[in-house]
Amino acid sequence: MALTAASTDAEVREEYDNNASYDKNADTTECQDFIVACRFLIRRLAHAVNSGGESVELELIRIKEELDAAKAWLLSHAAPADVGRAGFTRARCL
Repeated sequence: MALTAASTDAEVREEYDNNASYDKNADTTECQDFIVACRFLIRRLAHAVNSGGESVELELIRIKEELDAAKAWLLSHAAPADVGRAGFTRARCL
């Protein structure tokens, strides 16, 4: 499912859960969807952190760590065209 601004929190969490096994499945599309879900969760949880709540802040930190891991995995497993679709590119050093 493609996430949009109209997606509910439950839909975002479902997308996050459904694509969390991207590495086990060796699926770059799942990884891209996982990255998008992480970004949605981070943005939405940031509002909750501003309202207080240590457990939300810890969850936000964990999701940011998982986002970084997913980006690194995608860089090492995706074709260059797939990497560009994820919203970042691989730099080439000469």
